[in-house]
Amino acid sequence: MSHDSTYLSARDVAARLGLSEMTIRRMAARQELACVRMGCGRGLVRFTDRHVSEYLARCEQPAMATQAA
Repeated sequence: MSHDSTYLSARDVAARLGLSEMTIRRMAARQELACVRMGCGRGLVRFTDRHVSEYLARCEQPAMATQAA
C-alpha cells in the first residue's frame, strides 16, 4: 500500500459522499470502505482519496438504457 500524505477523517468522507459520519464509521467497521487505523486500541480511523475512489468504483452501476414504448 502506498503512503498517501493526506488522510481524511470520517467527517471529511461523510461530507464528500453525502452520508453521516456514523455511516462512514460503520462502513469501515464492516470493511466496506477501506481505512487506516492509527494509534492504540480502536485508534483513529482515517481514509485516503484512494479508499474513497475505490469504494465509489465498486458502487458504480451502468446506467440502464430506457426504451421507448
